[in-house]
Amino acid sequence: MTAHEICNTLLVREPAEPELPLCRMLLPEACSNPVGRHFRLAFLGEPQKLVGALSYRDDGSAVGGVRVHIIPPHRRTGFGTHLLRVVDEEAKRLGRDRIFADLDLHVEPEAEPFLASCGFEKLGTITFAEIGIADLRASMDAGRERLDAGVSNLPSSMRFVELSEAPMNEISRLYAEHIAHMQALAGWRQTFQLDRASDSVALLIGDKLAGFVLARVDDGVLHIPAWVITPEFRGHHIGFALLGQLAKRVRGRVERMRFEFSDAAFVTARMLNVPGCQVTKIAARFGRTVSQ
Repeated sequence: MTAHEICNTLLVREPAEPELPLCRMLLPEACSNPVGRHFRLAFLGEPQKLVGALSYRDDGSAVGGVRVHIIPPHRRTGFGTHLLRVVDEEAKRLGRDRIFADLDLHVEPEAEPFLASCGFEKLGTITFAEIGIADLRASMDAGRERLDAGVSNLPSSMRFVELSEAPMNEISRLYAEHIAHMQALAGWRQTFQLDRASDSVALLIGDKLAGFVLARVDDGVLHIPAWVITPEFRGHHIGFALLGQLAKRVRGRVERMRFEFSDAAFVTARMLNVPGCQVTKIAARFGRTVSQ
């Protein structure tokens, strides 16, 4: 079917109220936070047969949060591409020149080549992972000699402190440079409040901040949204030293650890090689300019 035939055959319209359950079925992620979102359903033939759904929101400067779902029997027919053209037309009507789509590559690996074929560029990812504390402790014990050797090369003035004892201006700067930009990736995560980071640890060398890990324990799960080493102190296993110190603090209180990192965090990514570590989500943002 040609693009012209698809355009003439496919009916894309707002869902009627009785059809809203169809949106929830096809686009559960979009429907979990529907405020400000627009939804469209796509039908084929007469009588009308549902083939897919579309959702997006106007972010003021761009059309974002684009989600497209085509029912499997109707994929690879051009319907998905047509729905993205509908988004293009809406962006033009609103005076926006950029379109952003957000998805989980862990459960939707086929979406990346589809978006790439439609002119989208991958702008960044956040990988979410978790590991059992027993598995983490076993791995750290196995590498204890190498870890201790790396840390022993640091000055004797190094010390672990509470977050409140560390220079907050440096923590805020590093957080903004290395972590906060991930929040702009798509709203895949909530802004982490420092006052909730009650289990956090920082490492000082003299009066200088060498690194920190933001952490909190919720219902037996240790959540680590930020694990940052100051650039000048990288290469000394400080990150794992911080993790070891944190493990001591939460011993007996947690069973699992959850953490996340951007595609630029190469050191944190090595955690995926630890036996027992599992990826739970790979949040990705894709973008493109509006077609002319």
